[in-house]
Parts: sequence; structure tokens; C-alpha cells
Amino acid sequence: MLNTAKSFNQNFVSGVLSEEEKIWDNIIILTSGATVTTSRVDVDYIVTEFGVASLRGRSIKERVKELINIAHPNFRDFLRSEAQRNQIW
Repeated sequence: MLNTAKSFNQNFVSGVLSEEEKIWDNIIILTSGATVTTSRVDVDYIVTEFGVASLRGRSIKERVKELINIAHPNFRDFLRSEAQRNQIW
């Protein structure tokens, strides 16, 4: 059986936060400016423990805002600043 985590050809960080801070078990770090795409018709909603993002029919700017709104509160300011820095909105 192929272990995808070990064979994944990106920078892969596991357990970057202490147990008290641990929110994500695995974080994949993409290079600056990298694009991750999923067809808009494939994703209508994203659900996290912090809410639901309705993505259907939204622009990229609107999708980014929706996703940031359901991110962990500790990361929202950082995600907003990164969106601004990368001129996503």
C-alpha cells in the first residue's frame, strides 16, 4: 500500500503545534503563488467546526472570504493578511 504522506512531493509538516495548540495534524505548504483548483461545480459547501462556507456561484474573492470566516479564529487575521499580501482581493 502506498503511503501518500511520505510520497507526497511537497513540503510536508506534521504536528507543528503543541498538543494544547494542535488544530491541524498535517499542513501542506505550497510555494508562494501556487494555485489549488477544484472545479466550482464540485464544491458547494465547506463545513468546519467553526461554520459552513457556501461557495456555489461565488467569485474567488467571495470564496476566500467565506473560507477565512470558517477557519480557526486564531488564524483568521493571518489568512486575511496573506490574502491581501497575495492580492487575492
